[in-house]
Amino acid sequence: MARTKLNERQLDVLRRVCHGETPITSDDSGLAATVYALRNRGLVTTTRTDGRWSAAPTEAGLRYLAHTDATPAPCPSAYAPSTAPDAAELIIRLQQSGGTLHITNPIPDERARWRRALHAARADHLVPDGHHLQHTGRNKGDLVITLRPGPPPRHSTPSNETVPVPHDLPLERLHPAAATAHIPACPDCQPRTRRILHALCHAAEAKNYTIRNPESVQQPAC
Repeated sequence: MARTKLNERQLDVLRRVCHGETPITSDDSGLAATVYALRNRGLVTTTRTDGRWSAAPTEAGLRYLAHTDATPAPCPSAYAPSTAPDAAELIIRLQQSGGTLHITNPIPDERARWRRALHAARADHLVPDGHHLQHTGRNKGDLVITLRPGPPPRHSTPSNETVPVPHDLPLERLHPAAATAHIPACPDCQPRTRRILHALCHAAEAKNYTIRNPESVQQPAC
């Protein structure tokens, strides 16, 4: 019998060892530390063949799991435990909770730990195939993490607009910002550079941007 109560990750791995359809082996490298912790408690054993180990339950492990699963669980809450998990445990919790974890207004440090677990799950490719992670409450309020089927939503990208540049334009017809700007270009390039800047100024103003020259810009030598 284990000397201390197992956490949810250890219980999940013990259930897989005892009743899983496929054995846990050294190929499941992300579970190795948990398997070793269960072995140290006498709940599982590992046998090695051809350089690979596989886990199997002990009698103590079977008794512990039978006793734990027979104990009535508290009423399920809509909210996840406040302790932030590591990346692998985050995915397990999401799968066990039906795909959504709701953390009520966590303190900043706790919120940051949940977000680090979320980022690590993506970066380490722990998200199950055919699914993606989403979350709301990045900086304030309740933090809700969801494991959703399908590819992640595509972020909209700006359209590839072209800005027409006049081939020739007298200085007096240039946009004031283009006419007076200090431009780090050689004298031969100045006219076309100012026409490009003129076109960009008008394109920006068409989108309700305000154009102005910096108060002081040092012109480099050509």
